[in-house]
Amino acid sequence: MPKKRKGPKPSWVYLASMARRVFRWSEKHKLCWSTAKACYICGKKAKKYEVEHVIPVGARPTGYEGWDTYYKRMFEGEVKPACKPCHAAKSRSEAAERAKIRRAAKRDKTK
Repeated sequence: MPKKRKGPKPSWVYLASMARRVFRWSEKHKLCWSTAKACYICGKKAKKYEVEHVIPVGARPTGYEGWDTYYKRMFEGEVKPACKPCHAAKSRSEAAERAKIRRAAKRDKTK
């Protein structure tokens, strides 16, 4: 079971959550979603698509890079339509990669 964080969350967590909500209403999001013909990962057609940021918006494997970088990736980065299974798989692999790097960094700190 993961450890619970003690104390309040960092302020950027709340700002990032708010930015994701705003992005859902942006013209870029609507355009990507409405013009989707096929998933850009597997090439198959689907009934519903999710908007995939080609370059991940969240914390990179090296860690959080600042609000300006987050904002640019969220609102100015390239987005493409992806079917739900492909989007979930890509997100899982990115999260696993970040976790692996965090564990290695934590291990190096304790040495």
